Amino acid sequence: MIAHRPNRFWVLVGLAGALGVHGCAASSARRSAFTVEFREDAVPVHRVIALPVERVWAALPEAFTALGYPGAPSVRNERVFLTPYLAVKDLLYAGEPNSLYFVCARTNNVTAAVDAWRITFAILVRLTPEGEGRTAVDVILDGNATDRTERMMSVSCTGTGRLEEALVELIERHAYASAP
Repeated sequence: MIAHRPNRFWVLVGLAGALGVHGCAASSARRSAFTVEFREDAVPVHRVIALPVERVWAALPEAFTALGYPGAPSVRNERVFLTPYLAVKDLLYAGEPNSLYFVCARTNNVTAAVDAWRITFAILVRLTPEGEGRTAVDVILDGNATDRTERMMSVSCTGTGRLEEALVELIERHAYASAP
């Protein structure tokens, strides 16, 4: 279900289970459904894959699993697949600063917001048939960073494109691997 509100939209999805991996923890225990909020003005990473939408759609669960994130389709039949909110414990990936993956709104110390603050994010993938057996893939990473000591200080975050591109590459790889 999508309910619009200024600069935001909500997506309600089904989920079999949520397990945290890498530097993330699922924001909740096992649930049958979860709600995630994304900015309407978020800029997606966009790619067109030369395979039918059904083949690309079938590859999404494997791609999310390969990246190490839980995911589920939207309860609406709209070819949207996404994660629940994920919380970065310290670093998203060991030895790599979070600023490689997230861009957060300005604060007095931008580095603090990206590399030291607690980041919570979700990823949304939307597929659109392009005709001639091609599929447009849009990946959006949306979240926020909260100061670990001053919890009232929070800023919005988006992706740098690095994590989104990695996911698109996995989607494409799994979709082609399952092609006849």
